[in-house]
Amino acid sequence: MRPKLAILALVILLAAIIVPLPMAIGEEPSSFDLYGSSAPLVTWSKDLDSGYVSSAPLLWGGIAVVKTPGGLVAYLQSDGSELWNVSMESELQFEMSPLLPFSVTQINGIYSIPDVVITGWSSGEVTAHRLVDGRIHWSVNTSAPAYGIQGAIVKVASNSTYHEILVPMETGVLSLDPATGEENWNVTFPNGARGYRHWPTYWLEGNLIWYAVGDEQGRMTYWNSSAPNAATTFDFTIQSGEIRSQILALGGGELLIPIQSSAGSVLIHWADGTILQQYSFQGSFGIMAHSQENIIIPTTHTTTWWKYDGELEFIAELTDQPVVGKAQALGSDLFALPINTEQGEIMVYRINPTNSSAELQWTWSPQVSGYMMAGMGFDFSYNAIAISNDAGRVEISINDAQKADGEYHYRAQRLAEWQSQDSTSSLGPTYEESGEVGHSAQNSGYMLIGFGLVLGLFCFLLKKLGRRPQIAFAGAATLILIGMILLLPIAQQSVNKLVVKDGEERDDSLWPESWKGTQVIGFEFSDPFLIEIYANSITLINSDGSIISSRPAGNQTPSVWVGGISGATTGYELTILGCEAAGLQFVYHQESIGGYVDTIALAEDGKDDRWLLYWVDGIHANVAINAYGVEEDAILIWYYI
Repeated sequence: MRPKLAILALVILLAAIIVPLPMAIGEEPSSFDLYGSSAPLVTWSKDLDSGYVSSAPLLWGGIAVVKTPGGLVAYLQSDGSELWNVSMESELQFEMSPLLPFSVTQINGIYSIPDVVITGWSSGEVTAHRLVDGRIHWSVNTSAPAYGIQGAIVKVASNSTYHEILVPMETGVLSLDPATGEENWNVTFPNGARGYRHWPTYWLEGNLIWYAVGDEQGRMTYWNSSAPNAATTFDFTIQSGEIRSQILALGGGELLIPIQSSAGSVLIHWADGTILQQYSFQGSFGIMAHSQENIIIPTTHTTTWWKYDGELEFIAELTDQPVVGKAQALGSDLFALPINTEQGEIMVYRINPTNSSAELQWTWSPQVSGYMMAGMGFDFSYNAIAISNDAGRVEISINDAQKADGEYHYRAQRLAEWQSQDSTSSLGPTYEESGEVGHSAQNSGYMLIGFGLVLGLFCFLLKKLGRRPQIAFAGAATLILIGMILLLPIAQQSVNKLVVKDGEERDDSLWPESWKGTQVIGFEFSDPFLIEIYANSITLINSDGSIISSRPAGNQTPSVWVGGISGATTGYELTILGCEAAGLQFVYHQESIGGYVDTIALAEDGKDDRWLLYWVDGIHANVAINAYGVEEDAILIWYYI
């Protein structure tokens, strides 16, 4: 082969090895429109001969996890291929405790754990199964005299971390460390009372966390984090009263407590040991939904829309169909209701606070009929949505199957990396690993430049000895050139990070007064880099995840703002709290120079020459996110530039 052809072949070969072609995963198909008039098209379905599917499928990490009385089964979101199946013992036809996802990013790098799915069972057992392969990570047994755990396990956000989960035992409430399953404390109902389908709730007052839960005697037990052993029980003296739903925290210690009885149901507005108001309802309560000042109250008789602004005000009736499951807020003005009839379906309503009207947006009826208690499972990162019913029917619609597959492979890679470590103990510092290849490309670039320089030096010595080093010299130049090309994105990133928005004014006139003096974080991303429910809008969210307002962005950049946060000491902690409150994906890893953010929502750092950059109090931050200290009144803004 001639020297020039040999050099050309070498260049092509190296380029093919080192510079991979763009993947089709980055292509965005048209997404399902929640605000449209048609139900999602079913991508795939399953008919499970294992009893009722009474809790919503969990869509997470490109995987769909379904809970049945027989155990857990996981499928690829993209095509329904079964990944794993775990059997659990149950003497009942139903298991109603929802599936709870838990990731290492939610515990601030304190523990080294894989992504897990946590749930409770009628046997009284609480399990944490690994998302990717279904293997048990930890399990805890609790007392189960009759029905075991049928309510929701709740994550508690305190300051910068999710440090506990609340388990609604049949005999009380148990606090566990979500990473290890270790017990923090437990509260037992007085006088041998039991709970059924009771959901613990919590709220923050100053430096204290307050907790509340109801029981089968229509009483509420409440306590704070400083003294779980000194709980107080409030008796509403409602004959044959039962609290079988979630107590709703309104803020400022005010609660809405749903009590049902043989004489009818009562919703109590309560604060500081006093009944402020009570409202009568027909039928039994489902699980309420809350978004901004709007509250959706489902019952077996009717589902109604109320507003809360210091007091509860009836607005409109949505449907007279029975709803015993969980109503869901899909946005500030969109709500989904599981209709528990023989046919069974999901009804999605859109409310209009301006004229106090509500209309049915669309319905989704499974092709195999059955009573429906479970709400929808959804993951708007991949435009995926799923339903299930008592006939064991599971249906899923997904628009971005390729992206979901990419996320699954990333999660599997992360699990493999975790397994390769010394995991004899689940304790130990860690950070979430990224599946991006940008940093390996950086290393490759440096290596090629180094090889090229060494080869060039060798050529120089050959020339001094009178040899002909032209081909080798050309190869060295080629290596240096390819290395420099690989480093161009890194250089571009460094240039981009020099861009500053120092002194930029923020329009906080629409912020609630309660946000003043607190920590606020904003995500100002152009479409389509925010998830569906925030597209083309400016949304304000409280630290507890409740949406305050959502207005069209108009000629402004769409953004999500989370305020009322306290206790974060670094930009990393503040970002985690903001992402969790808003339901935004957050991927982070540790490098030798500090923490590095890979993904927020749908914005991927370095993709298509766009970079995630952040500003604190109008000043561009040029240090790692975990090294940047923030004040108690800090305003942190993420941009995708």
